Amino acid sequence: MVFLFQNHFKTAFEQYITPQTLISCVVFFLCITFSIVFFTYLYLGLKKRAFFFKERIKKNLELWISNVILADDDEEIRIPEKFQRLFKTKAARDYAIENLITNKKTFSGSVANNIRQLYEELGFKQDSLKKLQSNFWYIKAKGIQELAIMDQNDQLLRVYRLTNSKNDLVRNEAQAAIIHWSGFNGLRFLNIASYDISEWQQVQLLVQLKNFTQQDMPKMQQWLSSPNDTVVIFALKLSEVYQQFQVKNKVEECLFHTNEKVRIQAVATLAKIGDENSAGKMIQQYRQERFTNRINILQQIHKIGSEAHIPFLQHELENENDFLKLAAAKAMAELGSIKLLEEKAAENPEPYQQIYQHVKAEMTF
Repeated sequence: MVFLFQNHFKTAFEQYITPQTLISCVVFFLCITFSIVFFTYLYLGLKKRAFFFKERIKKNLELWISNVILADDDEEIRIPEKFQRLFKTKAARDYAIENLITNKKTFSGSVANNIRQLYEELGFKQDSLKKLQSNFWYIKAKGIQELAIMDQNDQLLRVYRLTNSKNDLVRNEAQAAIIHWSGFNGLRFLNIASYDISEWQQVQLLVQLKNFTQQDMPKMQQWLSSPNDTVVIFALKLSEVYQQFQVKNKVEECLFHTNEKVRIQAVATLAKIGDENSAGKMIQQYRQERFTNRINILQQIHKIGSEAHIPFLQHELENENDFLKLAAAKAMAELGSIKLLEEKAAENPEPYQQIYQHVKAEMTF
């Protein structure tokens, strides 16, 4: 039986695996091996060539650009012929733009003006504008950033349209560019903002605004009524930082907003621009709040509250939550009623004696 199987296998092998077939397989695998080696060598060669090309650009370009940006304002910029040829390549232009961007961030005054002029003279502005037409969001965002840093204010309207882009990075860069060019007037993008403004972006915009002299914000009422909750939150922060007392009543309405984050920020804002009436509205909303905003109200109310609000705080001393008890006790002390807290501790040592000692120690410190 085994003998018959071996003969059958041998016959099948000789029938299908001929010497010609074996030669063809060897040739096929040799071709594959040769192709892999060839394309690997080609890839490494191109990569090496690109590296040395960039190094050659870097070596020649940095010195020339440094000399140009440090030149006098009235000195004419002359582009050497070798650089005119060099700048025909995308790699050289991209590297040159990156170099100018880096220097523009570092210098100011006449040097910064020279950098901007050089950027325009070399036609790099057109490169940045082409990036705005890209279908790739990261290229578009880079183009916006380049135009902003290079003070290309004439592109304000074009970039403004991108402040409501569906892509968050493009949107953020456009908003930052508008603020960079227009200061407080650039906040007009809040009129059309339909996408969320992240907390990080809000921080960045507030930092940017510190570089400008404060101006009126006539649209604040509109922003505080925006259907976009993040716009409302940002407007509340602006009202807090820049003391927009004229919108106090509108901020008080935000205490009753459906979004808890808006209500939390409204409390913080009213602590800066509110009055006793605002404190009363905080108390009015207090019972409807969850723990997060309850303790927020207790921590802020002493900044605008008065003796009229002490009964509310005394009532909160009976709260089941120890954190709320302590927050209410601190608020009473800040409003000058630590004596009442002392009496409470004498009547009920546990837990009020410990709370009283804690608050007293903080007041002394």
